[in-house]
Amino acid sequence: MLKKHVMTWLASVMVLVTITIPVSDKANNHQLHRVPLLQEQKLIDPASIPNYSPGKLSPSAPRGEQGQRKELEESASDDAESHSMRALDFGNLTHPGPDGSKTSQPQMYFLCYMNDRWKAMLLHIPKNAGSSVAENLADIFCAATENATCDTKEQRMKHFKISEKCVKNPSYFSFAFTRNPWDRAVSFWSYGLKRRQLAVKDLKKRKELAAKYCSFRQFLFNKGRGGCGYHTEYEQYPLIYDSKGRPGLNFLGRVEHFQRDFQAILMRIDPTGKLLAVYRKLGFVMHNDSGHRPYQDYYSDDEMKTRVTAKWPQDVKLGYTFNFTGVKMNITTYADGKPAAELMFGDVA
Repeated sequence: MLKKHVMTWLASVMVLVTITIPVSDKANNHQLHRVPLLQEQKLIDPASIPNYSPGKLSPSAPRGEQGQRKELEESASDDAESHSMRALDFGNLTHPGPDGSKTSQPQMYFLCYMNDRWKAMLLHIPKNAGSSVAENLADIFCAATENATCDTKEQRMKHFKISEKCVKNPSYFSFAFTRNPWDRAVSFWSYGLKRRQLAVKDLKKRKELAAKYCSFRQFLFNKGRGGCGYHTEYEQYPLIYDSKGRPGLNFLGRVEHFQRDFQAILMRIDPTGKLLAVYRKLGFVMHNDSGHRPYQDYYSDDEMKTRVTAKWPQDVKLGYTFNFTGVKMNITTYADGKPAAELMFGDVA
């Protein structure tokens, strides 16, 4: 039985490896600035792996299979709080997923990105990698479109347009990413600083702004007033679920397992694997990051940790604990050319 599963898996990998995508020559200039995915980040179809469920390997899988699937195995820490966390799959109105069924629409939205050809909709939740998801998907959609011109950001973003009115068509695959609320709080605070620094070209002056900016403690207990923080009014949970706790999306990925869940999203949008193959060729580009230390460093006492649960109380329902960190991405390519911290954006004082 095991031999049959292994052979099935190997065959599916060979299929994905040999997929070729006709990409317009006009897109080549855009592709040059990217770094292809590293060996350990190469993409395979999770559905082709026996006993695979989103977010973790089956605990009953034999060691031999786990060794062959090391590209998807992400839990390596002894700290139980930092182990793998499952993505949530709610299927659709007619076919429930392993975590239930998409049965509603969220009460409120921030904004969405949509592609009509692929029937895909991203719900952009502030500070949950939304800009990176949207722009990388736009690049992938454009590169996968025959005779498309993909030289500029404007040309590529035509393939994943912003819409303030999120589509309610059940035939669209809708998805979003969630994030550890304690980590997200630090990102809110740091991004508020970056927005001030964006207007300043001199790196020294950007660092001076950081030195004058409010402390993270002040941010937590000041409710983001006075320009301290940005987008802080948006909790994640009510953007995803309605007032009765019913999911309004088909799929929820975890920022902490971005590569794993972004790959799964590509396969849900296009089960043939063509979009996934394009992503494998282009690689990942980080957008709109802000510099700061590991989020745990900013919480000097339990009062600050508790403040997050009081400030964004519904986000606790998403299943995170303070120390859940998931898997750190190996990012090599940035839209701004360098990481935000090197450009003195964010907490760099």
